[in-house]
Amino acid sequence: MSQQNYDSEFYFDKALGLQNLQFYNEAIDGYTRAISINQRYADAYVNRGSIYQQMKKYNEAIEDYSNAIEIDSQYGDAYINRGSAYYQLKKYDEAIQDYTSAIKIRPYYSVTYSNRGVVYKELQKYNQAIQDYTNAIKIDQQDADAYYNRGNAYQQLQKYNEAINDYTKVIEIDPQYADAYINRGNTYQQLQNYTQALQDYTKTIDIDPSYVDAYYNRGHAQYKLQKYNEAIKDYTNVIEIDPQYADAYINRGNTYQQLQNYTEAVQDYTKTIEIDPSYVDAYYNRGQAQYKLQKYNEAIQDFLITIQNKPNDPLSHSQLGFIYYTLKQFPESQEYLQKAQDLSKNLTSIDLQRLNIHQGDLKYITEKINILNEIDQELQKIKEEVITLQEAQNYIQKIDSYEVKIQTALRQDQNSDNHLDQKQTLEMFQALKQQMLEEFKQQKQETDNKLIQQNQDIQQIKQQEILNQVVENEACTCQLL
Repeated sequence: MSQQNYDSEFYFDKALGLQNLQFYNEAIDGYTRAISINQRYADAYVNRGSIYQQMKKYNEAIEDYSNAIEIDSQYGDAYINRGSAYYQLKKYDEAIQDYTSAIKIRPYYSVTYSNRGVVYKELQKYNQAIQDYTNAIKIDQQDADAYYNRGNAYQQLQKYNEAINDYTKVIEIDPQYADAYINRGNTYQQLQNYTQALQDYTKTIDIDPSYVDAYYNRGHAQYKLQKYNEAIKDYTNVIEIDPQYADAYINRGNTYQQLQNYTEAVQDYTKTIEIDPSYVDAYYNRGQAQYKLQKYNEAIQDFLITIQNKPNDPLSHSQLGFIYYTLKQFPESQEYLQKAQDLSKNLTSIDLQRLNIHQGDLKYITEKINILNEIDQELQKIKEEVITLQEAQNYIQKIDSYEVKIQTALRQDQNSDNHLDQKQTLEMFQALKQQMLEEFKQQKQETDNKLIQQNQDIQQIKQQEILNQVVENEACTCQLL
């Protein structure tokens, strides 16, 4: 060995020892000295690149790996490491090219297939990812990560049974693999098997008591099983671990609503909004709780904010319509309910399912609109009848005035020849007046009865509203991992 090679090896070995001791800057200096002595020292480039990568200096790492590949085009680890650095920079096409080159050089290295599968997953090419994970498993049947990643890909393709099988295999290989438990739990939730999901989330928490998402997802499963008090405890645990976890507050608020603890629900929705003022569902849900507390003005403001952010949302319009209906502000109620009905007509069945809108809700809105139209028509008729009664009353007053004039003339001219004619005229007017008074009295009674009946109908509608609250929407934003 020449003195030059000996010196470069000396600095390389010294740098490697420093790297193992995590003295990274000193190790970089050592590798740099080795490279300065031997500029074709490929291993020194790769090791220095790995330190740069660990320090998240990905461009410097890529430059070192590229130098190593230029020196040795068959250096498989250099391709693998450069592919990993490209992945960190989200340069996915370059990453795939490097992993593919590494596979050609070392076709029986399972990690390379797994790494390329991860890139395909980021590109949402799940079938290609599954093929790579499968190849990795063929090489190493105890590769827990390959099973886990393939399970995630199956889940994205909604192949839930295949995903469960892979997560189960991971757990067989490594019973302490917490992510496998939580993701299997998430998959069980997709299949609405909340009991099994609950067990997996509990196991995750047993392994890692600080796993915040396990508490959160278990809270969702508890909610679905109508174990509301347990759900509240889980969401509270989430908040204790992470006080800025907005979804935990809104879902705890939803759970409080199920228990009719509307005051606590309002507090949680308000906290959600403090954390994230753009969280539209929090305004909507708080509006529902305010309505239950009969804080109608506050509820109106919350639904108006929701409409401002989601102008095509039929739910917010319908809720406003129902509030105005409760307040007997029928024109406003009719406006918002009609808008809700119009918006719902443009929604597909998928949209209705996503918004949790049922055909019964749409029928309920239509019935309310029909009732409001009937009320409006009846009130218009009564208004017209009242105008007619007023005209009749004015006419009778004129007859009264004319009767007074005739009576005065009769008293002043009792001996005149016109006295008999005037007396007969007076009797005729009195008879006409009496007839009109009878008709007026009857018509007024009919109108009064209609007004009474109308008021009774409105009161009955209000009572029915209390007994038949059909539209109760849960805006639970449960984002599973």
